[in-house]
Amino acid sequence: LDFFPNAFPGNVHIQAPGYREKDLTDGKTESIKASIGLYARPIKDMELEYQYKFGRGSAVYQGANRYNIKNILFQQHKFQMYYKGFELKYYTTQENAGKSYDMVFSAINLSKIGITRYVSNFIKSYFGKLSDYTNNFHDAPSNDAVQSSREYALQQAFTDAYLQPGSASFDSAYRLIVNDANLVTGSKFQDKSSLHHVEASYNHTFKHNINWIAGTSFRMYIPRSFGSIFADTLKNHADTLADGSPNLKAKFVNLNTWEVGGYTQITVDLFKNHLKLVGSARIDKSMNFKVQFSPRISAIGTYKEHTFRFSYQQAFRTPTLQNQYISLNLGAIQLLGNLHGAEGYDVESVKAFRNEYTNTLNVDPSLLKPVKLAPIRPEQVNSWELGYRGVFARRVYIDVNAYFNRYFHFIGDLRFYEPNNKDIKVGTEAGSDAMLTGAYNLIQMPTNAKQKVDAYGASVGLNYYIWRSLIGSFNYTYSGINTKNLHDPIIPGFNTPNHKFNIGVSAQRIWKELGFGVNFKWVSKYKWESTFGDGLVPSYHTLDMQVNYEFPRWFTLQVGGSNIYNNRHIEAYGSP
Repeated sequence: LDFFPNAFPGNVHIQAPGYREKDLTDGKTESIKASIGLYARPIKDMELEYQYKFGRGSAVYQGANRYNIKNILFQQHKFQMYYKGFELKYYTTQENAGKSYDMVFSAINLSKIGITRYVSNFIKSYFGKLSDYTNNFHDAPSNDAVQSSREYALQQAFTDAYLQPGSASFDSAYRLIVNDANLVTGSKFQDKSSLHHVEASYNHTFKHNINWIAGTSFRMYIPRSFGSIFADTLKNHADTLADGSPNLKAKFVNLNTWEVGGYTQITVDLFKNHLKLVGSARIDKSMNFKVQFSPRISAIGTYKEHTFRFSYQQAFRTPTLQNQYISLNLGAIQLLGNLHGAEGYDVESVKAFRNEYTNTLNVDPSLLKPVKLAPIRPEQVNSWELGYRGVFARRVYIDVNAYFNRYFHFIGDLRFYEPNNKDIKVGTEAGSDAMLTGAYNLIQMPTNAKQKVDAYGASVGLNYYIWRSLIGSFNYTYSGINTKNLHDPIIPGFNTPNHKFNIGVSAQRIWKELGFGVNFKWVSKYKWESTFGDGLVPSYHTLDMQVNYEFPRWFTLQVGGSNIYNNRHIEAYGSP
């Protein structure tokens, strides 16, 4: 190449063929559950209860990527006591990810093995062919010879480069990768998280139909992903095993998070139970957030067979553990929690900045739009709801309700570019250089909308008693969210169809002990937004049917099917 620079083969963009999901999982879903309960009444009016629940299963799960959840294990212990209106409850839930792994990273790291072979094959084939054209490199190569050698090498590069499913080498590499928790080389998820919850309440009814409830609760989350999902990484990065994986017996960053709260509620029945008024209030404090106050009032009026209801409440949603602590590098994008805020550059502005340079060689930093994220805070909502329920002519049952929710600090996700070098400040010349040279990472982080977000909806349900136990039913639901004037560049992820309805007919003992049920469901198309992908979920419809026959004093035999005409459809973008 020193003597003949034109022999340089040029840049080669390696496109790994990837692997099908069926090559990375058997696709089986299984669930095994068991529970046991012990109950006692040691003294009058006292009840003691202990429950143990066990669950183990495997399935394909879709979140930020596609995962093979394999032998995931859940256990729960619950202790509960009742005594004259006083209730005390404690439970703990513990999980183990088992042999679960990320199928996308399995495919990426299987492909990495093939890339090494691809490069080797290309170089060998390229210079081998070029040698033929140049008399064993004694003659100057022509441009046609270089081009022909390149095309030949590109064809030969794929030969036996990538591991083929079903081969011994593929199986061997696959086993190593799915048991390696380092996403640079493996795909295994490690999770032994748990939570502990304790609560106490007192319920008492006074004279004049006044009921009072008061209670308190405490919860402790203990995330344990050993740095594979959350930011609970090794305290000492040298505490690794010979294969480079973290030593699970070493010390990891502690992400234990607690929440505490208390509430009280008063219910008053007036006018001989024709009017019920309910008022309640709750105060909560989470370790990472300020105190939250949640009042609620409601009124229920009843006249003969007609009931009217109204409620207003303020509520909040604490950011999830993932909102707070996730630290997951998906390759093309990094998912990070937002407890401390962040700075970066708007995605579209970076594209415009780089396009300007590509097209005109003009560097214009003014095109870059800085983005500054405040630390995430709880989402809050004011909610109004109206409802009616009634019976007409002893045959028609109707239930109607409508709601309006106004969200403040709506939690959504924001994507932005962040310089690779954490020491580089956004808005500086060094920051512009990082965006120009591609020395940045695409980050997705939860944040709060600065504008209000309104969601609203209504539903109606009708039951018509046709004959004996034969019932015709219909229900319709409308759901909407107003993002028309929402300028905050967050991803709402509403993921809800505007329209859906069900029509059905059912009966019990329509003839002797025979019963049946038929239900048709229709859902309108809707937009799906998630870390896995954004796209359209087309409208779909299904038909479910079942028949049952009662054998009095013995058992009921029921046979049924869902989606019986097998209308293939998706219910989330990217799912089967």
